[in-house]
Amino acid sequence: MILIDFINDSEENTNKLTEYVNELATKDYIPCRYIDITGLGIVELTRAKRNQPLHEVLRKTKNF
Repeated sequence: MILIDFINDSEENTNKLTEYVNELATKDYIPCRYIDITGLGIVELTRAKRNQPLHEVLRKTKNF
């Protein structure tokens, strides 16, 4: 889940930004979905995982 904070923004700007974020989410090469904007102005997105988690990548490079 990805959270974007638009808390201190005006409602007009927030609406424009969420439309733009939603448009970009549909164009992302990794499946990404716009969920909603909360009452506090936080935009919620989900994005599919395609790679290994960072801790697994680091473990392999450090030979742990």
